[in-house]
Amino acid sequence: MEKLKPKKVYEQVAQHIQSLIEQGVYKPGDKLPTLVEMAELLNVGRATVREAFSALQAKGLIEIRHGEGSFVRSIDLEQLQEPMSIALMRGDDLLELLEVRKILEVGAAELAARNRTEADLEDMRQALDVMGAHQESEPESVEADFQFHMAVAKASGNSMLISLIQTIAPTMQSTMNRSRSISGPPRDLLYDHIQVYRGIEAKQPEAARQAMYNHIDRVMQRVKSHVVQAKEGES
Repeated sequence: MEKLKPKKVYEQVAQHIQSLIEQGVYKPGDKLPTLVEMAELLNVGRATVREAFSALQAKGLIEIRHGEGSFVRSIDLEQLQEPMSIALMRGDDLLELLEVRKILEVGAAELAARNRTEADLEDMRQALDVMGAHQESEPESVEADFQFHMAVAKASGNSMLISLIQTIAPTMQSTMNRSRSISGPPRDLLYDHIQVYRGIEAKQPEAARQAMYNHIDRVMQRVKSHVVQAKEGES
């Protein structure tokens, strides 16, 4: 029989919040307590609550509106199914997600270099500043990483492409949180993002496209290596 793995703290927190939603303590449209408030209520760290919120967003239970807070979504709980992101830490699945991201985000970077505005560049710079300042703080760095990719998507100016990337955004954010340790050193990830930014800022579509390709491909190679090592360890 397969051994049961103990649940991580953030998974326990997410399950607790989900049960409160199912019981009607938090109703559709309600704003959840802030990260700080929820952390105090449950006696856990803010990073744990942030991961729990990301998992709940990936399940479609809540919506995280940056600058506003986290809100309970209106859904049919009886038909709620575990999305791919909850079990997405199998290496093969993570690689498939990265392949999808490569297809979408490489094109988004190219379009962003053609269509970006000064406001788009400011959003990217803010994300890069946070990544640079919090290289040793995983939650802040991961959130800034995610926001950078969302800023690039927005800068593409293609509403259909933006919608497609937003569709996988909760899964992206959830897996970024859980796969950070195998994605590469923070300084390398920051360097990759800076190269993407420079191509977009300079309005050089091919440079931006290549930089995004190199970034995602580099992460894919690290994940592949991790998967191979994990499989060898199981044999």
